Amino acid sequence: MMKKLLVWMCMIIVAAGCSNKSDGATIVVNDEIAYNQTIQDLQLGYMTSFDLQMDDEQNNEITVWVEEYLDGEREHETLMETVLMASESKRSIGMGVLDLSDESKKIILYEKEGSDISSSWTTVKIPVNEEGIKEMDTVVGEEKVEILPGETKILAAYRETAGNAINPLQFEDQALFEKMIADSSFVLVLKMKIEQKEK
Repeated sequence: MMKKLLVWMCMIIVAAGCSNKSDGATIVVNDEIAYNQTIQDLQLGYMTSFDLQMDDEQNNEITVWVEEYLDGEREHETLMETVLMASESKRSIGMGVLDLSDESKKIILYEKEGSDISSSWTTVKIPVNEEGIKEMDTVVGEEKVEILPGETKILAAYRETAGNAINPLQFEDQALFEKMIADSSFVLVLKMKIEQKEK
């Protein structure tokens, strides 16, 4: 009787462990990467990074991309994009905005897995903004966020305003987020989505 009870309890524990396995990916902001703060301290621009964990058995495909808005209007269907396949390895993904001059910026989209780093760069020209405010903020914080197949998630946004007054970034309220884009002279939005592929 005792053996049957132990077997039954083990089965419950195993089942519970399986049910906690994510069908998608978990992501959390990584503020400890040294060059993120260094870039900002040297007033070279802004950079944000995230740690990404996924289950390779789910056969998911993850797309990370950057959208650009100028004076409230979207400039490209997609400014930059990278596609990741599911892997058990811990990954880092991120976006950087570097000031090249008053009229241009270098945008970086990168992915790091182990010691391997891949990145793409592009240069965008924007109006001179000498008196405006610049900032970058993230939706995902220090708490892990789960992103499921079929879901699109905003990870971060960078913006510049023409004036010296600025309201906090609003990510959760779509109407307020769209108003933020409309009220800003230049905006970059980092997004991610997961699609489940057939095996």
